[in-house]
Amino acid sequence: MKYDDLISKLEIEFADGSVPAVTNLVEGECYVASVDKSPQRARLEKIISANQVRVFLLDEGETETLPRNDIFELRDEYLQLPPQAREFSLNGIATFPCDPVVLERIMAPHVMRKTFVMEIIKEYENKSGPCALVNLWDTSTDSDRKVNTEIMEELLKLLEPPVSYLTVVSTINKFQKIAFVCVFLVIYPNIILDVRCGFLIVIRGILVLFLLTKCM
Repeated sequence: MKYDDLISKLEIEFADGSVPAVTNLVEGECYVASVDKSPQRARLEKIISANQVRVFLLDEGETETLPRNDIFELRDEYLQLPPQAREFSLNGIATFPCDPVVLERIMAPHVMRKTFVMEIIKEYENKSGPCALVNLWDTSTDSDRKVNTEIMEELLKLLEPPVSYLTVVSTINKFQKIAFVCVFLVIYPNIILDVRCGFLIVIRGILVLFLLTKCM
């Protein structure tokens, strides 16, 4: 059964009231959820209270909080077609050490409501079911763009130290060294004139060269 046929049949049964209500809800089981008066295949994620539940829509990939009365029985025949929403992880980004809220904020403009060509790297199972590690390619322009790379570039900026701060610190340190050399050049000639020793003049030159090298 194709997805469009499945949903059409479910909508007809739901409209004529032939989809029975549920007497006992079980977390992890699949049901029919009425979302904006439209039937959707859903998995019960959590019973929040006696009147409210949270479900995952199997074909939309979204989570909804609904009244308990909007949950109905789902016959086995409607589960023969695999869920149309599937979980994916972006290659190179899935394990990036970043706060999930920040990660979602950065990723959303790149992936939400857009169409991509998907390159599957590998498939595996996680706690919620089948998953795949993928690369996303944006082929809407003349040159294909790897979306993973664009997201990673933004994430890496979070790890960069504040350049302006480093520049200021480096500049201050350099001025301190130069100031020290200037003070040395003002005071030390008096010592040279008093001692009038050629050997000390040579030492002076060596020290000045050494201090100037440290300022670079």
